[in-house]
Amino acid sequence: MNRKFNFLWAIVVFTIATTMHFSCSTPNSKQEMVEIYELDQITGASGVINIDEDIFIVCDNSPYLYKLDRNLRIVDKIAIYDTSGFINGEIAKKDKPDFESMELIGNCIYILGSGSKSPQRDILVKVLLDDMSVTTFDTTTFYSDFALIPEMNNVELNIEGLAYYKESIFLFNRMNNLIVAFDYMEFENAVTNGGNFPKYKAVTIKLPTINGIEAGLSGATISQSTGKLYLTASVENTEDSYNDGEILGSFVASVPLSSLYNDDSFNIIQIDNNGDPVKAESICILSNQSDKNDILGIVTDSDGGESLFLKLQTNK
Repeated sequence: MNRKFNFLWAIVVFTIATTMHFSCSTPNSKQEMVEIYELDQITGASGVINIDEDIFIVCDNSPYLYKLDRNLRIVDKIAIYDTSGFINGEIAKKDKPDFESMELIGNCIYILGSGSKSPQRDILVKVLLDDMSVTTFDTTTFYSDFALIPEMNNVELNIEGLAYYKESIFLFNRMNNLIVAFDYMEFENAVTNGGNFPKYKAVTIKLPTINGIEAGLSGATISQSTGKLYLTASVENTEDSYNDGEILGSFVASVPLSSLYNDDSFNIIQIDNNGDPVKAESICILSNQSDKNDILGIVTDSDGGESLFLKLQTNK
C-alpha cells in the first residue's frame, strides 16, 4: 500500500517541571531536537502501542485499527467496528465509538470506547494477534458502575487511557484526572462475562494548568521492565467530555508506579511546539536504549487535520 509519508524536523520546546504532592511548580525551559512525523490519512489518532517492529494506532473517529511499520507507513488496517458509517474519512461524532485507549495484554490488543456517550461509546474490542480476529463486548454495565464509585464524585465518565502491569489493569478518567487500578482477572470477568464490579484502588492527581485550565489525562503506558508510568495530558478550552475546544497545549508526565499512591513527585514535560500547541492523545515506549533513557512515541489529534507522531527521548 503506497502512502504519502511526510517527515519533519523541528525544534520543540519541552518545559521541565516537577509536582510535589501532585501540585506543579513554575517550569524552566530547555530545547531538545525531536522527530515529528505527519501520519498520512490518519486523523483523530487516540491510542498507540508498540509491538516488536510494528506500531498500532487507533482513532476516535475511525472503524479501523491501523498497523504501521517502523517508518510509520500504513501496512494494514483491521476493521474493528462497523465500516458502513465511515464517510469522508470519519464516523459522525454522534455515532462514533470514540476509541480512546489501547493496550497489549498477552497476545491480545484491548481497545476501549470512552464511555462519554452511552451506549455508542460503551465498547471493548479485543483483537487477537495470532489471526487479527475481532471480538466485541458491551461495557455499559461496567461503565455505569464505574461512574458511581465515590471517587468519581459525579464527574462525567470519559476513559482516555488504559494500561497493564503485573496482573493489574489501570483506567484513566480525563474529567477529574482519576486513575483506577483493578485486578486484571476481576476486570476481565466483569467486562466480558457480566461479573460483579471488581475491587479497585483509586487516586486523583493534580496536573499543570494553561490559561487557568487544568490538563486532563489523555493516554498512558507502563514500562514492563521498570514499572514507570508515563502519561499524556492535554488542555482544551471546553466544559464537557463530548465537545472539542480550542487546543491550548499538552504535557507528558512520568512517575514510578510504586510511588503513585504516595504523593511522590511527577516529572512533567510541557510540549510547546514553537507556539503551535498540540493535543497529545496517547503514548507508547518505543525502546529502552540504556539505563538512563526511554524513547517514547506520542500521537496527537488535531481535531480535523492529519495526526502527528512525536518521538521523544526522556530521562528515567
